[in-house]
Amino acid sequence: MFIRQTRTNNKSTGEAYYTFRLVRGERIGKQVRQITVLNLGRDFPILRD
Repeated sequence: MFIRQTRTNNKSTGEAYYTFRLVRGERIGKQVRQITVLNLGRDFPILRD
């Protein structure tokens, strides 16, 4: 599992912000699918390694 950071633009103001999701990788046949487990939202503090 990992946390995915996605940059998004506000359509009305053009302001850029980040949203965060908890994602897990799952092998289906020969392909790996990344499935969102939990949407953490916009204001989620993450500590960088």
